[in-house]
Amino acid sequence: MMTVSRSYIWAYASFQFAMVILFAHIFYTVLVVNPILSVLLSSFTGFGIAISTNSVLVEYLRWRIRRQTQPRQQHINGTLQQ
Repeated sequence: MMTVSRSYIWAYASFQFAMVILFAHIFYTVLVVNPILSVLLSSFTGFGIAISTNSVLVEYLRWRIRRQTQPRQQHINGTLQQ
């Protein structure tokens, strides 16, 4: 199981909070939405963007690790076959 550092948790929480505040401002000030609806919509939008961004980042890092280890395995297999 992978452990997560405390700095990553704080960065993720800060990013989520910033997204919620940004969209609350957009919904309430720019689009002039009811305050309660603005809070609800900004919560869903902010958390959705934060979770999606996290998923894309995790998948990219997994892909990069697989890509870095793949040539080494092919080199080792190629050497063993000769």
